[in-house]
Amino acid sequence: MLNTFVFTIFLLIFLGCIYFLPIFESIISNALRIFFLFLANPVNTYICNNLFYSKTKMEEHSVYIIKKGETLESIAKNLRVNVDDLVEYHNAHTSDFISNDKWGLFMTKELCIPKDLTNMRLANVPDIIELGHDNTLFNCNDIVVDEISEMKLKGQDMLQAQIMQRYSVEKSYTDNRVLCTIDRREILKRQISPMYRPLANVLTFLGRPLDRLTLGINPDGAIAKVVNQEEISEQWQQLKQTDEAQALLTDQTLGANIEQAMDADYSQSLDVVNKTLKYRLLCPDMFNRHFFAKMHTYETDLQLPSNFFASNKIRFTLNEEYTFDLQADALSIHRRYEAVNEMQQELLDVYRSSMQDYLQCPMDYKMSIDCIFMLSYSNFQIQNTACHLQEELNNSAIFINDINIMYNNSEQQTV
Repeated sequence: MLNTFVFTIFLLIFLGCIYFLPIFESIISNALRIFFLFLANPVNTYICNNLFYSKTKMEEHSVYIIKKGETLESIAKNLRVNVDDLVEYHNAHTSDFISNDKWGLFMTKELCIPKDLTNMRLANVPDIIELGHDNTLFNCNDIVVDEISEMKLKGQDMLQAQIMQRYSVEKSYTDNRVLCTIDRREILKRQISPMYRPLANVLTFLGRPLDRLTLGINPDGAIAKVVNQEEISEQWQQLKQTDEAQALLTDQTLGANIEQAMDADYSQSLDVVNKTLKYRLLCPDMFNRHFFAKMHTYETDLQLPSNFFASNKIRFTLNEEYTFDLQADALSIHRRYEAVNEMQQELLDVYRSSMQDYLQCPMDYKMSIDCIFMLSYSNFQIQNTACHLQEELNNSAIFINDINIMYNNSEQQTV
């Protein structure tokens, strides 16, 4: 009987040791760390939680009061820092040690954190940030786009044409597909030299079916189809039958060119939309891509029509640079597109074959696009975008396209 009692007592002690071993291990470990920390730096060792402070050191630190229900993970997420960095900093500046394990904040009521979290946050910036297209990232709801296009003759300092337009854009999801609806609200300003005014009036009138586009967007950001293609074609056919359109189409100067251009297959004509910078910016050319927290350059699949060489599409290399301002919750992405070097020779061949006998002069061609995207760093929603396109020929003619995009949906306004 006695042996059974003794055995039961030893068994209970053994099981208790096993159960409380992690606590004892943590206590012993913390005691040893305090001892060695004190040996290494006895003068600057201090306690953050209500024992005593080093006045000179506390200028660099703040005390975070732990709320009920908070964990290390939730605090780190709220402060936008890494859990391990938070634990390491706290343990380096206080004797109330914590650990990133199941005991976490056991018996801890306050955390010692830097007054300025910028460096700790920057240390946690990932090299790769995943960007999705099926959630709130790059939300394209209620966008307003202001676009200014102008053509100048630099030598004469003469403005040939300037058009300022305002678009409204909405994005929706249907059967896992992104639909982008583009409405042209109004022309804010139009200044055109007399020689271009008739053609501009014609294109404005006959282009009305394109004022509203519903586009199907692929995950890579490219336009898959014009959803309201049939509606646009019907509107165009009806418009052609009006007296105003017939008068324009029968005009000896403009008629033949208009008929040939506007009566072509509308789906092919709208391919320009897919290749035009402003529509790629609406729901940016960053779907299913990654951000890299460093500068890099690569050749893109972006192609734009030249304003000087109608039959040629210009290809681009892209240079990207990223700037973080974590205190302002801002991420700035600067993208600069440059016409690839080979385009110079390609266009030179076209130029010489068509105009060599008429203009005996070398060709100097440049095309660049500067884009700046401003995002919220906490949720990566785009807040605004500004783009400047500039195309020059022989330092005499210049085409400029400025685009400003404002994202006004309520979700982003609350950020």
